[in-house]
Order: sequence, then structure tokens, then C-alpha cells
Amino acid sequence: MAEADIVVMHVSATLDRIHAIDQTNQQFGAVLWIHLTTPIPADIDKKEKVRELLQSFQSQESSHGTKAFICATNMVDSETFGYAQNFLDEEDGKNFRLGWSLVGNFAEAFELEDFPFDCQDFTVSMHIKYYNKDLRMILLTSDNSCRFSKRALSVIRNAWCKEQMHIWEDEVPKKKIEEPGISRHFLNVTLTMNRIPNYYFTNIIKPTCIITTLSACSLFMPAKDLANRLSATLTLLLTAVAYKYLVAQMVPPIGYSTALDKYVMICFTFLSLMAAENCLAFKFHHISEHEATICGILFAAFGLYNLSIGLWFLKAGQQPLHSRLSKKFERWNRWSRNIGDSEGEYHKLIRIDDKDTDSEEMTSQCSESSE
Repeated sequence: MAEADIVVMHVSATLDRIHAIDQTNQQFGAVLWIHLTTPIPADIDKKEKVRELLQSFQSQESSHGTKAFICATNMVDSETFGYAQNFLDEEDGKNFRLGWSLVGNFAEAFELEDFPFDCQDFTVSMHIKYYNKDLRMILLTSDNSCRFSKRALSVIRNAWCKEQMHIWEDEVPKKKIEEPGISRHFLNVTLTMNRIPNYYFTNIIKPTCIITTLSACSLFMPAKDLANRLSATLTLLLTAVAYKYLVAQMVPPIGYSTALDKYVMICFTFLSLMAAENCLAFKFHHISEHEATICGILFAAFGLYNLSIGLWFLKAGQQPLHSRLSKKFERWNRWSRNIGDSEGEYHKLIRIDDKDTDSEEMTSQCSESSE
């Protein structure tokens, strides 16, 4: 059996718009254009084969009866089809170009450990399937293949910064590889951004810090005046509970605590310790005698903790992208620079699995991708 001819496809992505980032439901809305471009072959027979292959994606059916499709795999809009529209054209008689747009809401597993000082990946995942008896596609990309329209980030500009976009490919499952006559690509376009934490710092962290610090007011009352002391401390404690409830509504029901969760819980714990100190100072005379020292240590520790949070906030705008995928992309870029790849040169798509890999494994994957 003759081997299938190779057709090289240059992949590019243009983000037209991203909007409606819904953190609690872990999804986002986007409009994304994808283009596959290949030079028109000089050979007439191969030219018709390439045209037929690309047209099969438009008709959703090849001449061999095998269903060919391009669809988004993480789209959550049941009423929206895989793409809104697609087209095939011949650019100046030199290139075939297949383009399609993906419009809708897409699921994303948010990484919220550092929230609100976090970095997020927003990925649109696509499944490309076609009959490969005559032609087999090889997907290439370059450093210039990802673009933004002028209005792409206009809706979220005040909440996110340091945007970067990458095109990459998932490993094809072994069961899928074994299908005779069928080729698949699991293509992904990932937009990575740092969150601007000003809103959460101003409306959650600062008020909670002030509320906790105000618990020092109870120390200006006599130790024997337990009722008034506890009245002030417990009122502040209940206010902290309200803030904790507010923070809980900002994130999905995840199985770990975010940085903001931890901050509010530390403030809650501090106020609880102040309430306990009020009771102990009332009951035990020797504790009331050393009250200034005990509370001084507590407030000094709380002040140092808030100083670290403040420094984290000040550095948030300058910190590099630090999401799980962005770290892998950075390792790929370092490896690419080390072997002397020039900017803009086409190369195979980087392949990333869904598990965290160390640098050696990543280097191995990069080497395979460039062969």
C-alpha cells in the first residue's frame, strides 16, 4: 500500500474577543479564529487531493464516506455547534487557506491557589479528524502565529494583564492512533494572563486587615470589664465571618484554600485569639499583668504577615506568568533558543500531556517535536 502524501499545514490563531470570565463556574466566553494554510502544490493531482481534504472539513464528509470534522471539545454551550462558520480560499493562487471560527463559552479548570495574585490559562481545545489514505497533515506553527484583534481584550483589560498566547497539541490517545485510515489532531490555543489584584486588595484584604487591627481597642478597657471587651472583639469577629462568606462566593467549591481564603482565616484566627485573651486576662491576674507583652507579640506577627501580603501585592504587576502551562511553554522557549531557532521560523507544535513534567521530560518532548 502506498504511503499517504504529506501536506504541511501552517497553523495560526487570532483571538477576536474574550469576555465573560466566570470564575465560580470555571468557564469563559471567547471568539477565536483558526487558520490552516498550505502552499498550493504544483502537481495537479496532489493539488486536487489537498483541495478535497480541506473541502471535507466544510462538508463534514470525505469522498470515502469517513466523517471529517473540526470541533471544540471543551465548549459548554449545548446550543452552539463546533464552529460558527468556516471557509476555504486560495490566496493569490499561492496558498490554500482553511479558516473557521469558534464562538461560545469554554470550560477551564482554574488554578486558584494564589488567588487573587494568580495566573490563569484560558484554553480552547479542538479535535480535528479526517481520512488520511491519500494525504496526511503535519501541523506547524511559529512565534508569530498567535495574534490579537484590537478589541480582543477590551472587556477584561482592567482585570488582567501580561497576555500571551500559544498553540500546542495534546498527545493522541493510543486507541485513536490505531484507527486505520484515520488521522486526528488535538489542537489547543491557550491564552495566559496575570490577574490584576487591585479590586480584591481594596475591597477584601484592606477592610479585613483594618477590622482585625481594631481588636486592639479592647486592650484599652480594664481587664475586669469582660462584657465590654468581648462585645467589641466578638462584633469584629462576626464581621470577619461575613467577609469569609463573601470570599467563599468568589471561587468554585474547590478542594483547597486560596491565598485569599488563608488571609481571611488568619484574620479570623487572630480575632479568636484576642477573644480568648480577653477571657484569660479576666480570669487570671498574672496574664493581665503581661497583657501588653502578649498582645504586642501577636500584633507584631500579624503586622509582619500583612507586610508580606503588601509586598506580594506590589510585585503582582511585575511578576512573570506562572501558571502550569506557562512554565512548560517557558521551558520550550528556553530549549528552542538554546538550539538556535530563529524567531518566526516554523516548527512542529509542542506536545504537552495533562500531567506535570520535569525539565528532562519536557526537553525530551521538545526534541521529538522538532524532529
